[in-house]
Amino acid sequence: MGYFELLKIPKPEFDESTKTTVFLKFTRGDVGDLNAGAIAKQFRVDVETMVGTSIKKHFLFEGLSEAITNVGQHAYLDSTLFRQWWLSASIDRKEKKLSIIFYDQGVGIPTTLPRARFFEGIKEFFNTWKDSEKIEAAMRGGRSATEKLERGKGLRNFIEFPTSYARGTLSIYSLCGMYRMHWKKGKLNDSETERRNYANSIGGTLIEWSITL
Repeated sequence: MGYFELLKIPKPEFDESTKTTVFLKFTRGDVGDLNAGAIAKQFRVDVETMVGTSIKKHFLFEGLSEAITNVGQHAYLDSTLFRQWWLSASIDRKEKKLSIIFYDQGVGIPTTLPRARFFEGIKEFFNTWKDSEKIEAAMRGGRSATEKLERGKGLRNFIEFPTSYARGTLSIYSLCGMYRMHWKKGKLNDSETERRNYANSIGGTLIEWSITL
């Protein structure tokens, strides 16, 4: 992914014959960059080249666009000097699993959640929640008046890509928490949702879309 080259340190040796996963190097963008759409488009092209076949790129673009928009509106404070985001992807050729990641070093979903209008009624309980619970609340807060998870506009943009395949997963890591949703044939299985909390923060938010081709 270019990590060792970026830091200019020797790359460790590994056995090429056992390598089944191929990675894309990180693509970087800046908040407010008018070229963000072109960056996302080229990223989709690079993903298809890596995979070796076409993917449902329209749904991927919607998810990436939502992530880029959210970073611009919520992730960084106005006083933050560097307001960047990063994209990468990998394909496990043996398992036929494609993963797309989007990362920013903003203040995190658990920090921005209290600003949401739907959250007003439960603010008093906020400090007792762990980060994973706050991420889940943010995701489920995207429900429309019909109370269907898939109908919230912003949330729908996030989930269209994983729900368009037979098996798909959306994982969101933010600060010290993680919340993950699994779909099979487009249907969310609440019994398979996951929450985890960690001792250390990732220093921002990482979104991962995973699908089985």
